Amino acid sequence: MSKLEPTITIQPGQPGEGMNYNVHKPLPYPFHVNTETGDVMPGPHTGNESWRLVGFQPDADTQTVTLWREDFTEAPARAVGLCPVFVDEHGGMFNPTEPITRVTDNR
Repeated sequence: MSKLEPTITIQPGQPGEGMNYNVHKPLPYPFHVNTETGDVMPGPHTGNESWRLVGFQPDADTQTVTLWREDFTEAPARAVGLCPVFVDEHGGMFNPTEPITRVTDNR
């Protein structure tokens, strides 16, 4: 993914803190999502795998997507408080356990 492609950055919360911010803990790496394809820019959190955003669910234990990627790109702030759902290059779906605490539209 190049810098010229439109992205939205989603910042997950700190492990164990939910929507709260603890100044004594580092933030996890953010996800930079291509708004056209849903591809996630590679980083330390993805290793060598390609990830694609599917959408968001209310919490880590509820396996129901309530905000699809297409709707997220129209109103990115709706993702705050929700957990992202990704699919990897092997077709496996998964989600981080922490909700999104901040969204930055880089378009």
